[in-house]
Amino acid sequence: MSRGNLNEKVANGVKLPDVPAEQLVEWLLPVKPLKPLPQAPGALRLVRALLLDPAFQVS
Repeated sequence: MSRGNLNEKVANGVKLPDVPAEQLVEWLLPVKPLKPLPQAPGALRLVRALLLDPAFQVS
């Protein structure tokens, strides 16, 4: 994971939108997750859930 703030401006000026996790997932991912997203807030929980979701497993 990044140690910096992902919402801070970078050299290209891209800023992640300040929206709920569900909207962010919809915005970032072309495929919907098969398992429900975690209810507890937290970026690490969201990332872990997406990494372990079968929709994103490569075989």
